[in-house]
Amino acid sequence: MRRIYHYTSQAQHLPQILDSGALIGRADFENEKPLVWFSLNPNWEPTATKPVREHGVLTQLTPSEYRRRFGMARLSLPADDPRLMDWRAACKYAGIPTRDRKAMEAVGKKAGGNPKHWFAAPWPIPVSELKVEILDEQEWRCQA
Repeated sequence: MRRIYHYTSQAQHLPQILDSGALIGRADFENEKPLVWFSLNPNWEPTATKPVREHGVLTQLTPSEYRRRFGMARLSLPADDPRLMDWRAACKYAGIPTRDRKAMEAVGKKAGGNPKHWFAAPWPIPVSELKVEILDEQEWRCQA
């Protein structure tokens, strides 16, 4: 069965997700509805590699640098989960203006992402419903 993934950092965010008992969405702007973002990319979603601030400068890490610094984790659902909305529907639901959606698509594509792979759920998803995996060298392994 095909799966869809929420990618995150093993050291920074996974412990908070597990402690909360749910994968909880977030909104970046006031008046925006929170969403839990997912990707069909089975290896790593390029847009999940977040920049870091070093010596006052925002630096974009490579996936390898990100893995070494923070570790990589993913939480997944079956790709046909009925709670999922495609990228455009999710942006519309959240209240993200078209110009902002298009700007995010451009930035995501530049990073190597594909908006056709992006989906979201409009409410929290219990960890008990998710498969949790950690990237160990080059292989994803289930977390016990």
